[in-house]
Amino acid sequence: MSQYALAPEPPNGLVFEINLEVGSKMASACGICGRKLDQKDDPLSLDCGGDCWGCVGEIEADMGDERSLTKVREEFDKGLRPGWVDPGTELPTSD
Repeated sequence: MSQYALAPEPPNGLVFEINLEVGSKMASACGICGRKLDQKDDPLSLDCGGDCWGCVGEIEADMGDERSLTKVREEFDKGLRPGWVDPGTELPTSD
């Protein structure tokens, strides 16, 4: 038997596959930085589709997503993102 199966046809007519071996084929590390995903002692390791929240949150914050920016700022204040630079902060120029 194949590890893939066709999902029931949704109302919009799209057909897609579902991986029946979800547990054995899931990513165990972030595709961007390599961080282990879903670690209980690491809130930035939340699995966001194969990438960690540490990376995804920063990318979304840099792109201007207000909810992500708010959360990333909170994480920075808690010391979870020590090297992060708030995109709303002007960097000093070297004049």
